[in-house]
Amino acid sequence: MNVIDTLASAEPQSGISFNEFIARQTARAAGNNGHDLDDLNVLLADPVDGDDIPPPPPHEYSPPQRKPPVEVDDDGFVVGFDDPVLLGELATTAELFSRAKPPNFLVRNVLTAGTLAVWAAPEKAWKTTLGVHLALVVTGHGKFLNQYESVSTGPVIFFSGESGDWPLKSMMERILDWNYPAALSRWDGEVESMIPLPDDIPIVWGNDPPDLGDERSIPALRRAILKHGAKLMILDPSQALFGSISEDVKNDFSMRQYLKLLQLLACCAGWMSWA
Repeated sequence: MNVIDTLASAEPQSGISFNEFIARQTARAAGNNGHDLDDLNVLLADPVDGDDIPPPPPHEYSPPQRKPPVEVDDDGFVVGFDDPVLLGELATTAELFSRAKPPNFLVRNVLTAGTLAVWAAPEKAWKTTLGVHLALVVTGHGKFLNQYESVSTGPVIFFSGESGDWPLKSMMERILDWNYPAALSRWDGEVESMIPLPDDIPIVWGNDPPDLGDERSIPALRRAILKHGAKLMILDPSQALFGSISEDVKNDFSMRQYLKLLQLLACCAGWMSWA
């Protein structure tokens, strides 16, 4: 309640002037959380009879502003609202059938080129070992699990943040020993090893993969793929990929933007990451 409301609702006491009545009410009005006393000063400057105290001004009603009618373009879309680009390209069933292509396998029945794949398994389940095995297959050395051959061979980029140089070297040696005979007798009686030399294994190695929370990560990975002409990129472990965005890992809506970037990156090379 402001000063005017306080004075208008109070009953003047008999035997005192209106100015005296106002003076007695000042303390009560001023104590109402420090409300402004400008209205009181106006009354004191031009006192009127107690019965003629003006009521508070009526509330002025402001009707809501009407929104202008929507503008529709020639295609029936609301200007500034409907955006057909957001929907992507819609295709009929006939168009879908005509443009559908068979899978472009990098490793037959295992890995498709240009797509994102994720390997997940408990700890100590040979995820990294199988990744090294897959990398060797893509570079042209053996069949995956001795069954699935590579359809297209080429260089591989392998980020391994949990295995040191010696464990990785030991993994490759064991896998190559399994894929190749230790030695082969030549026509002249000499014994020749069939195991490829390190220079014949076009795998580029890195440590922890970059954190996807850094906007520079995707461009840097793309430059590496183009520089080395990689057919496959392996990012191990995924904990390093999602380090700074770990709070969003269980949120499908938040993670979709990062996975979409990885899928676009995979158009440069088939690749995988595992948890």
